[in-house]
Amino acid sequence: MLQSARFWKTYTVLALLGLLLLAAPNLIWWFSASPSERAWLLARYPFLMVLIVLVLGGIYALWLHGYQTHVRPIDRLTDAIHQVLAGHTPPPLPQASTRELRNLQEAVTELAHRYRLQTETSAAGPLYRERNLLAMLLGELPEAVLVCRTSGQILLYNETARRLLETPAHPGAIGLGRSIFHSLDRDLIVFALDELAYRLRWQHPHPTVHFVTCLSSGQLVRVQATPIRGEADRLEAFVLLLQPLQPEAQPFEFIRGADLLQALALALQKAGVSLQLKGVTGTLWLRVRLPEAFEALRQLALQLHQETACTQLLARATSENGRVHLRLSPREGHLQTLEWRQPYVPEPSLQALLQEHQATLQRDNEGLHLTLPASPPPHSGAARVLLPSSPASRRPIYAELSLLETSEATPLDDRPLHSLIYTVFDTETTGLHPEQGDEIIAIGAVRIVGGRIRPEETFDQLVNPRWPISLDSVRVHGIQPALLQDKPPIEEVLPRFHRFAQDTVLVGHNVAFDLKFIRQKEKALDLHFDQPVLDTMLLAAVVDPERQHYGLDELAEAFGIEPVGRHSALGDALITAELLLRLLPLLEQRGIRTLRQAREAMQQTQPARNRYGRIS
Repeated sequence: MLQSARFWKTYTVLALLGLLLLAAPNLIWWFSASPSERAWLLARYPFLMVLIVLVLGGIYALWLHGYQTHVRPIDRLTDAIHQVLAGHTPPPLPQASTRELRNLQEAVTELAHRYRLQTETSAAGPLYRERNLLAMLLGELPEAVLVCRTSGQILLYNETARRLLETPAHPGAIGLGRSIFHSLDRDLIVFALDELAYRLRWQHPHPTVHFVTCLSSGQLVRVQATPIRGEADRLEAFVLLLQPLQPEAQPFEFIRGADLLQALALALQKAGVSLQLKGVTGTLWLRVRLPEAFEALRQLALQLHQETACTQLLARATSENGRVHLRLSPREGHLQTLEWRQPYVPEPSLQALLQEHQATLQRDNEGLHLTLPASPPPHSGAARVLLPSSPASRRPIYAELSLLETSEATPLDDRPLHSLIYTVFDTETTGLHPEQGDEIIAIGAVRIVGGRIRPEETFDQLVNPRWPISLDSVRVHGIQPALLQDKPPIEEVLPRFHRFAQDTVLVGHNVAFDLKFIRQKEKALDLHFDQPVLDTMLLAAVVDPERQHYGLDELAEAFGIEPVGRHSALGDALITAELLLRLLPLLEQRGIRTLRQAREAMQQTQPARNRYGRIS
């Protein structure tokens, strides 16, 4: 059994004391003995060496027995107490070898039981009920609700927000601790913060901002931004309410020209018409009646397509003298000259809409030319300094306001381990050797935010390896080749996983194996997983350096974790996530509190020194 440095240091001290006790009387006798007596003693030198070895061996045996029957059990009891204080079920404890240890184990078990009862009782109190009531009210709102820091970090969202903002191409775009900039344009949020900061500064009675934007799906949504005040009445966070634009008539809304044209491009794409945007920036703002204005613009673009039989159109937007000029024309090279088949007479409804918007519409040899008043944001720049440089019937909400406790100015390596956002992942593969052609066939991952596993924020995808699967691998994970034939290749899956894991710390068990497969694909796919990486195998070696085996099964059993879904990518990721949460309080107990300390401690473990490669 591998013993710790503490064991050997203590044994060395005991051995030196034993030798000193053995040598002291002999040295006294030596200095008082005659030459013949000294010669007699030297003649028996081999017997003295045997005696010394027996003494050292006896000391080792006695210390080993005491260490295993008293010291190690007390260490495990200490770890069990820290597990209870962290809110976990205490791990199974070995059978006590003495009556005193057995009494101590029973006391720890009783303590865990009473602590759990006390926690459950306090959870049923008024504060817990009020929190549940708030969660139920927010969760049942038909609008998508998000609460974000001024840096864009998401603190809360409901299921409606997830369904509205996530797409199959961007799984996990919405998640606690993620950035809202993955779903909504950064400049748009800056505009909202500018407006909110201005209204707070001048103590506006209703500091709320309304505008319309276009999502990546092409859907137009109405957005309402409301501030959350911090100390000194400063803007600390904000609430976003998003609601899809309804077809019925609506009041005038603020929308960027870029968003309006992006929505038009996506709508025309469904009709087989390609619209290229040129010179369109996020600084052009309009105030129009939606969705009527958008539908009129779509009909005009389709009319241009029908008149010219051109499927490649070009949209340009410029601002001049307080008016926005939108031009729609056939793309260069796709039509030499434009001759309209009939004189242009706007329909009465369109004519009324143009008058209502103080807009003009002309047709010329280039295409359609629409002008209307510009509506620039009036208070730009007030809050820009706040930003860093860089289907159930029930609708639950997902919130983690403890993220506010960690300053975003703190370097990632210096942040406490319990405050970090983790993506815990695992892979299944066709074999063990990516350099020989073996491929990933499954990726599973789950996020940890605020010290809790978030089962609603998972990644689970099978992959078509286009490579034979070894029989030994099938015996391990049970994934048959026929199951993978219609699944996407790694060229599609790995970029999606890369987006899912952005802005988090990667965690795996024996993670160097999984990263070896991922690193093989990074260059070809122009990806780089450059975030910090932690390995629960090495962290377990930090916590318990005397353990013989650090396999996931052995550690799960040692910590009392039920191995549900073992040898599936997502199942192993969930077990690893639970293991990480059990290890964090034990690391903190040993003085390892920050990410930097954990990474340095991992590299000092015996498994890392013996057979481990670079993981980050």
